[in-house]
Amino acid sequence: MEQQLFAEIYDAHGHAVYAHVVRMTSDRSGAEDIASLTFLEAWRLRATLGGVTNHRAWLLGVATISCATPAGRHDATERPSRAYLHRMPCRTRPMESYPA
Repeated sequence: MEQQLFAEIYDAHGHAVYAHVVRMTSDRSGAEDIASLTFLEAWRLRATLGGVTNHRAWLLGVATISCATPAGRHDATERPSRAYLHRMPCRTRPMESYPA
């Protein structure tokens, strides 16, 4: 998926994803983190998004799963992004070693 299409998907559905997560968590700050993680996951899976017919439904599903996973359930001292950091590229680790 090209960057422009991903940006259009974010522009079209970013607020809906955030609002969905706020309703699920009752935590605006945490919802920002989980919404960001939802789009991080969408970017990671961008090669599969071409076959998705309803991007909003797919993103809301990813957001719901993120809320239900330990990474999505956190207290004020633990940020959900820590659970996803192992997926982020780092300069000393070759790209091939990251999960798909």
